[in-house]
Amino acid sequence: MYNSYKYFVFIFFVFILGQFAAAQKTNTNSHDLDSLKSAYIDFKNSNYHKAYLYFQKMYVQYPKDPAYNYYTGVCLLFLDKNPEKSLKRLRIAATKDVPDDVYFYLGIAYHKSYLFSDALKNFDRFKEKATKSMYRDYDLLNHINSVNNAIYLTKSGTELVVYSKENASEKSFYSLYMFSGFEGGFGKNQDLLKFPMDSLSSKSLMYIPNKLERNEVVYFSLKNEKRGDLDIFRSTRKNDGTWSEPENLGELINSPFDECYPYIHTDGSTLFFASKGQYSMGGYDIYKSVWNWEKQQWSAPENLGFPINSPFDDFLFVPSPDEKFAYFASARDYAAKEVTVYKIKYLNDKKMKENSSLGEIIQLSQLNVNEIIEKDSKSEKPVKVKNELSEIVKLQAKESFLYKSEYDSLLNQTMKWQLKADSLQWIIDSKRTLLEKSEYEQDIKNLTNELVDLEEKIYQAQKNAEKSYERVREIEQLNLAQKNVLYENTQEKKSTTTANQSTQKNELSDINQGGIDSVGFKKLEKFDFDNDQFEEIKDLGFYLKSPSIYNDKNPIPVNEKLPHGVIYMIQLGAFSTPKKPSVFNGFTPLTSIKKEGSTLTKYFTGKFLKLKEAESSLSDVKQRGYKDAYVVAFKDGKIVPINDAVKSESRKSTIVQNKQINIKDNEDDLIIKYVLKIELNKSDSVLILKINSQVPDNKIAIKEQKGDVIYYRIESFTSFDESYSLKNKLEAIINKEVEIHAFFADSRIPVDQARKMTQ
Repeated sequence: MYNSYKYFVFIFFVFILGQFAAAQKTNTNSHDLDSLKSAYIDFKNSNYHKAYLYFQKMYVQYPKDPAYNYYTGVCLLFLDKNPEKSLKRLRIAATKDVPDDVYFYLGIAYHKSYLFSDALKNFDRFKEKATKSMYRDYDLLNHINSVNNAIYLTKSGTELVVYSKENASEKSFYSLYMFSGFEGGFGKNQDLLKFPMDSLSSKSLMYIPNKLERNEVVYFSLKNEKRGDLDIFRSTRKNDGTWSEPENLGELINSPFDECYPYIHTDGSTLFFASKGQYSMGGYDIYKSVWNWEKQQWSAPENLGFPINSPFDDFLFVPSPDEKFAYFASARDYAAKEVTVYKIKYLNDKKMKENSSLGEIIQLSQLNVNEIIEKDSKSEKPVKVKNELSEIVKLQAKESFLYKSEYDSLLNQTMKWQLKADSLQWIIDSKRTLLEKSEYEQDIKNLTNELVDLEEKIYQAQKNAEKSYERVREIEQLNLAQKNVLYENTQEKKSTTTANQSTQKNELSDINQGGIDSVGFKKLEKFDFDNDQFEEIKDLGFYLKSPSIYNDKNPIPVNEKLPHGVIYMIQLGAFSTPKKPSVFNGFTPLTSIKKEGSTLTKYFTGKFLKLKEAESSLSDVKQRGYKDAYVVAFKDGKIVPINDAVKSESRKSTIVQNKQINIKDNEDDLIIKYVLKIELNKSDSVLILKINSQVPDNKIAIKEQKGDVIYYRIESFTSFDESYSLKNKLEAIINKEVEIHAFFADSRIPVDQARKMTQ
């Protein structure tokens, strides 16, 4: 009896332990999935420090897993001063199933490593995979331009004399700017001008004089309410001690990107400021502009060049009153929320150094104190003067960006002069109409004088346009000659191209002729088993196509029928004469509207379902010469107020980088899903039919063809057992391997980890 009792107690104890272990296992699995969700949300919201804590633990367990290499690689890109750590992990991630933006982040990592050609290659890969909205939201064009600018600016650099370099918090770094006879200090514009705080206030640092006298002028940065970026403003102290309304310094200084950290030299005429636009080589670059008192305007901003500027943020350049030395701050040696403050000899006598290797560029960028002072103390050597004109037209393929930079600049300048001439012509037409109707002698006299003055301005604008265009044509001829030489030298290589490569090129050519843009969208063909047709993707958005798809045979549409519902377009301008497509820099799509009886034709580019998408592309349009462009809303083909259009926008979501994510609103995306993958030959049409017959009605089948290989996917399974069961069934039918992959959000994760979380 006693033994039976002991046996019963033992069995009961084992049962309780089993139940407790099962409950603990369930709770653990649930906790693990919640931790993954939280880390993913932190990552999407750019809380990289918090996200890194979790993903690094997973990386330690699965060091070869692409997902954890991806997440930790992106986090390290923003947390660690050494981009090499990020590069190592992102390279591993790029070989497997991770979000397509891995190539975007690889491009940034290579850019920060001064490996500019590799950066461009990865940006191009991202461009091939990105959707139109991703292309805009990631500001890809600006990143590519920054790399090209960096290639140009690092060809040579100023040999700086660096007296000191000190690390400091980004909140108080300016306390290291110590001068003799410096009559002022730095602070927030809210401290002096009482402006309300906003999300951009951390960049609104300004120089505040110790003694505020009448007519004192201060410079500061404020948010541009129309575009949302930072611009530089000025304000003057009035007789009663109050300050005038902020005055924007204008489009010559303020680009569609952020401008901040202004400092006006003690000479009262030289402005130093930081900008992410203009001609930046990455992040903020430092620029100089001088006020012309006679013309009452600022000079074109001058980039202070490399190595003062780098692919990182460089800002707040302040020279001493006697111009013997200067301070500036940089994030090139940064840890999170830290910057380095450099004290250098002022740039009165620039010594230029031609850089011929990556090692020289990196060494110069480091601004090491001892080495540079040692160089400065040695006997001076002749300075090699760079012939900018010969560099621009040099016919070498590797340096074609120099020629291209001048070409684009001149083409934009030509377009501006031509547009000015056309706009003035429109004003003249209206003035002439008034002149014909005028009856009073004084009005006739005034209008006649105005017409003479306008005719002179048109003549000058047209003359400038023609002069600029002559140089454009000259460069085009040089480029054509260069291409002919390169063509002759590569004919022998082309003759050895394989048949498969030739087929791929023909297919690519067919795609381009079919109107697919230069972003190179990659479409997945989704099976519609009811009618065996594939889903089409509508051609919306804004992109560049060179050469333009519009020509004499395919003219810019006039008064085309717009789709029903709300759509936004960017108005480029209204012209009295029709414009050729070449005027619009390859903008695609283009359309025009001309009302019956009117002499004006309005030209538009882009088609957007969301106002935010249109505004994002507006900055690209303005940067290419159309400073007065703006967004216009249409509803059912008619122009409507923007506010009315926004209320009627489709609820369909768009991809927006760094958008705050609510875990409850995205619960369906934040679960573990399993996908079956099968690799087939192009000729395996019978197998495709067999697979189709086995796909459950609630699953999606997707195929993607690359050459003669078809990649077939079946998604999405929420249970491993369900996916495993279909895997075995398919393998028995088609006699080919079927792989199971696990995904969380957009990233592939280890199957064994996924099974633990979903068990």
